[in-house]
Amino acid sequence: MCLCNKDNLFIDFDQNEREIKKKLFKYYPLRDYHIRAFLNKELFFARPSVLNDCFDTTERLIDPFPIFKERVKWTTTNAILLDSHGICSFMEADSVKDSRMWAFYAENFNGFALEFNPSDLNDRYHPIRLQPVTYLETPLDLDNLNLKLKASWTDFQIKDITKDEQSLDRLFQCIHLEKDKKVWASENEWRMLIGNIAPKRKCFNIKKLPNGYLLPLDNIPYKNIFIGYKISDCNRKVLLDTALSYGIGAYIVTPKIIDKHWDVDIVSAY
Repeated sequence: MCLCNKDNLFIDFDQNEREIKKKLFKYYPLRDYHIRAFLNKELFFARPSVLNDCFDTTERLIDPFPIFKERVKWTTTNAILLDSHGICSFMEADSVKDSRMWAFYAENFNGFALEFNPSDLNDRYHPIRLQPVTYLETPLDLDNLNLKLKASWTDFQIKDITKDEQSLDRLFQCIHLEKDKKVWASENEWRMLIGNIAPKRKCFNIKKLPNGYLLPLDNIPYKNIFIGYKISDCNRKVLLDTALSYGIGAYIVTPKIIDKHWDVDIVSAY
């Protein structure tokens, strides 16, 4: 979704204060740090450079715009700063049955998915909050100084951005929320972002990892866990024991032809 004016000079990344209407899922490959994060009630935020989309929030979205780069005196230090942010992605959907998501993000059913309660994430870790991804036909034209952007309770024009770190961080937040419509729109993605907010990192005891950050959660935001059928018995037991201790639902997910259609079978794991 994208809210733009007719001249494409205004983009509302808040999407008119859009709210989540369906369910909220996050898919995980079977990595030790993802399992530990679930066991420890932590949320993993990836650095932009480790995301699967080569255009996702990288310097590739800035490098083609020489007018902008000259205005802000862009350097490799700025690019490093951009990649020091953290991104946590979710999918809004009716169900967890999306085989494409299981294939791409949960190692072809050798992973798991969590269903989250959005209200348990949105207001507890301000300014880290859920924000919708905006799918664009073309990347932000940073050389268009009259382009106006709105995101996270602030709005500005490109000409307002300076080389100041705080000013650039406002733009980075929008860059974290733009994606190629023709490739990614079907994912209906929401994101939580960690920017250059060192005091907040200290306040929330955010842990720094080589590939991102862990945000300790002060509650149990999970509603259900969905476990891919390929996960080993040992890892399945760890996930199920943790889910049981949290008092949430747990299900085994298996691709299956049902009524002569490609489908996904979901059965209780308890």
